[in-house]
Amino acid sequence: MLLNAFMPPIFEAITVAQCWLFRTLDNGCRCCKPENERIYMTKTSQIYKYLELYSGPDYIIHYKYSGVLTIVYVTMLYGVGLPMLFPIAFLSLFIIYATERYMIAYTYQLPPAMDDRMTENAIKMLSYTPILFLMNGYWMLSNR
Repeated sequence: MLLNAFMPPIFEAITVAQCWLFRTLDNGCRCCKPENERIYMTKTSQIYKYLELYSGPDYIIHYKYSGVLTIVYVTMLYGVGLPMLFPIAFLSLFIIYATERYMIAYTYQLPPAMDDRMTENAIKMLSYTPILFLMNGYWMLSNR
């Protein structure tokens, strides 16, 4: 769970570094431009390639949902036996929240317009976690 807590910022840092590298290679490694010179240099010959390069990566929402569901389910399954999982889960969810806020604001493209079916499905899946918590917790506390 600790590894799971710190992997989202690492993956996002790799994404940001990769975008920066491709953009730097595209503009010919011109990182030091005078302030009054606003000429944008690019090696791309088509507008679609330029937009793909400079608009940022796609926002993959199902990957984000799967990470949150994994954290919640592992915490609810083993939380009674390992109470340290609750602060680790809180830390994981906070790190995911902070990372996503930054990445949506500064890196990703505009997320695609979607309906609320995926959110309702995730909430429906999360509604089973208290039952799992009680059943597995009873087994952990009653087993010698």
